[in-house]
Amino acid sequence: MNSADAPVARKRLVEVIGDSVVLANALIEALGSERGALETQDMDALEDILGQKSQCVESLSRLERQRNDICANAGFVGGDDQMDRMIEWCDENHAVADAWRQLVQLAIECNRRNISNGSIIRARKQQIETAMAVVRGGSMNSDTYSRQGADPGVNNLRSIVEA
Repeated sequence: MNSADAPVARKRLVEVIGDSVVLANALIEALGSERGALETQDMDALEDILGQKSQCVESLSRLERQRNDICANAGFVGGDDQMDRMIEWCDENHAVADAWRQLVQLAIECNRRNISNGSIIRARKQQIETAMAVVRGGSMNSDTYSRQGADPGVNNLRSIVEA
C-alpha cells in the first residue's frame, strides 16, 4: 500500500460507487414499479420489470467486483471492515465515505422494497393455493399445524362442487 496510490484509488472508488448509486436508484424505481404491477396483477409489466431488475442487479454485481478489486489491489482484501479500512487509508474530504454511506442506505431501501414485494408474492401464492385446494377438495398443504399436530385444512375444505 503505497500512499502515492491513494489518490488514484480514491478517484476510482468514487467513480465505481457513484455508478453503483445510479444503478441502486434505478433498482429502487424498478422495485416500486414492480409493487404497482403486483398490486394490479399486470403480468406484462412484471415481465418487463423483471428484465430491468436483472440488468440492474447484474451491473451492480459487476461494479461490486470492481470495487473489491480496487480494495484488494490497495491491500484491503475482503471482510466486513474492508471499506472502513480503505476509507481510512485513501479518503480525503469524505468523498468516498459519503458516497459509500449513500450506497449503503440505498441498498437497505432496495432490500426493504424487495422483501415487501416478496410478501405480496407469497400472499398471492397462498391465495391461489387456497383457491385451488377448495376447487380440488383437498388440503392446502399448509405450513402450520393445529395444537394436536394435524394439518388444520384437511377436514375443513370441501370441493367447490360440494359447496
